[in-house]
Amino acid sequence: MTLHTLNLDPARWPSGPAREKESAARAAIEAGAGRTFGNSEWDRARARLLTFVSILRAWHQEVTTSESELRRAA
Repeated sequence: MTLHTLNLDPARWPSGPAREKESAARAAIEAGAGRTFGNSEWDRARARLLTFVSILRAWHQEVTTSESELRRAA
């Protein structure tokens, strides 16, 4: 499995649903931690979350591919 790191610059994102989702995720994670994160700490946490999401997407892709191969074999 190959992981792809995402090099995204949030400062270049337009305001909208993606920015709102990131703000909601940050608020939820900070609430769970019981404190507010500084920007550099949030950047590290965000990078780890994006890596985790990449792993989940790869697993989903593998399962989806396996299921379609099984259907063709049946």
